[in-house]
Amino acid sequence: MHSIGDAWSIRMAVLACVMFLAGCSDEPAQQAVRTTGSETIIIKNVTLYDVDNRVLNAGQNIVVQKGKIASIGTAPPPTGPGDIVIDGTRLLALPGFVNTHTHLWQHIARSFEPAAILQDWIKIYRYAHYLMTDEIRNVTFIAAKQAQLSGITTVSDFASVNFQSGATAATIEALQQAKMGGHVVWWNPASFQPSALRTIEIEQLSAQAAPLDVVMGFGPLSFFDVAAVYDGIRIAQTNGIRMTEHTMENPQEARAFRDNVEKYLAAHGSALNEEDRAALQAVLKVPAISNVDGVVKLRRFAGQMLKHDGTGTPLSDADIALLKPLTETLPTMIPLLDHLEVLDDFLAIHSVWLNDSDFEAYVANNTAVSHNPESNMYLSSGAAPVPDYLMKGILVSLGTDGAASNDRIDALTAMRNMVNLQKAYNMNAALSAKVDPWTVLQAATINGAKAMGLQDRTGSLVAGKEADIVLISREALGLSPYVPDKDAVAIIINSATIRSVVHVISDGELVVSQGKLVGYDEAALAEQLNQIVAAVLARTEQGKKWSLSLPAGGINFYASIRKADSISIAARNSTSGPRFIRLAFSGTPFGGAVAGMLGERTLNRFPADNPPDYYDKTFEVAAGTALTIKKPSGSYDYQIIWEGHERIKRTGTAEQILLLDVTGQ
Repeated sequence: MHSIGDAWSIRMAVLACVMFLAGCSDEPAQQAVRTTGSETIIIKNVTLYDVDNRVLNAGQNIVVQKGKIASIGTAPPPTGPGDIVIDGTRLLALPGFVNTHTHLWQHIARSFEPAAILQDWIKIYRYAHYLMTDEIRNVTFIAAKQAQLSGITTVSDFASVNFQSGATAATIEALQQAKMGGHVVWWNPASFQPSALRTIEIEQLSAQAAPLDVVMGFGPLSFFDVAAVYDGIRIAQTNGIRMTEHTMENPQEARAFRDNVEKYLAAHGSALNEEDRAALQAVLKVPAISNVDGVVKLRRFAGQMLKHDGTGTPLSDADIALLKPLTETLPTMIPLLDHLEVLDDFLAIHSVWLNDSDFEAYVANNTAVSHNPESNMYLSSGAAPVPDYLMKGILVSLGTDGAASNDRIDALTAMRNMVNLQKAYNMNAALSAKVDPWTVLQAATINGAKAMGLQDRTGSLVAGKEADIVLISREALGLSPYVPDKDAVAIIINSATIRSVVHVISDGELVVSQGKLVGYDEAALAEQLNQIVAAVLARTEQGKKWSLSLPAGGINFYASIRKADSISIAARNSTSGPRFIRLAFSGTPFGGAVAGMLGERTLNRFPADNPPDYYDKTFEVAAGTALTIKKPSGSYDYQIIWEGHERIKRTGTAEQILLLDVTGQ
């Protein structure tokens, strides 16, 4: 038996590290000694936060074995050689925090767009196109380790970086290595493959991802047309996988969604079935909203005050007469998602700007909300109506969003902001008090697990669940005075910081000890992240330099292309017979959304057109020859060299490329 303090000095021995594309290995910087997860961990005499029942239990002993909580009780457990024993006398045991929405890859773009609304901020996605696969793996790993420092042990990582083959697999590998549980979200619009192949890849990734689950992100209806979005929905429904997506983050989404529906109906309305056409036409029956977000906010706030009249100081007759004419209904995508049967067990991200009818649809379908207060503030999106969610019985969970719209990944800060944003927005203490400390802690733990369908595995400290545990010091300055009989939950929400976190156990493995990562050196990880970002920024100016020779047999390769890139890709047929190679250019940055890649069932229900620059041709490549694609840096002029035939010239745009062996199909 040894105590946690005895082992720490050994574990702090640091190995030197180097990084892919910066002169070193592509593995994260490590320390020489790590726990393996096979050790028994015993936490003695700790105060346990029972989030299921909203009570504190003092003097508890927690035994962790084989990744699970083996037992919890007041009787002192036996200890043996090799056990890790933690004295919990001055510690508080909470469930590992569940972050129901983040984009871990966005750590490369922290503070790049600190003063933009969502629709302008989205330009940070240009950096996603310049990440190499190994860099995606390393950035995701580093971000996951940073998350663990604040007690996050489960994430729904919206892996919206899958603009190239292998990106989602790299994300999964990073989270598995980091001992981070939860979901990896496959973002359908970024994957430039035929719909049938996306289905196959999701199935393969799901089989490899354990203990992680792969879920579907089908794309917001404010950014993509209904055909592109429905294709992801159909894949998820056919394969029985959960769905999550950004919904009504800011007022501009209402405007863009209405405009998208109007354009789609004009182009394809006559080809729709009666029910689908009526569902889309209903969107246009809602009047367009003001182009000034402040006016939309004023109208929403008027409705909120009328709705909550009497919660606090009652409104006067004059107040009511003033406010009633201001209220309005927004054109949201929630009724259409309900029509498409999405909302059942759906995890709706943000949902800041909803109508009363949207709340009712969420209740009827058991829809959960991932509330991201810091991102909503950062992007000037507004304040989500959390008291309304709670009073309607809608499950509220907590997310940090990505570091590019937050600048951090910190569950404790997110909890504090969940409370204070409501106070600042509502200016109604009685209303804001409905977001009480236990509710906030549940949002960050068991409600997050429920929102992700993981409540039987994590989210609370119960024997048999995964050992995801955060141990917080009640003696550290900043969390003192700790007065259990006053409000031991409010002090966690309002005062705890990363400095308060002493130990973190994830999937039964000690990943943070004495406030430091176990097995990894933070300074080396930080430097590794610095070098990755430097390499990505250099590529945005100089471009990628691709010189690839791909075996034609079985090829399935897709990636992003930008003007600065120089490309020489050869699909070589070294077999004895001809191979048929499909070459496609998306004509848009989001190739998974173009009609040429959508499924037949999708297009039969929701017709779509390819963008003007879309290119799709199948080439018969003779044995011993190659199909070669070349593009110089600084130009979108391509040469397609088909040996034995005349060269083909094409001018493209910012887009994706696909090379696919379709022999025998």
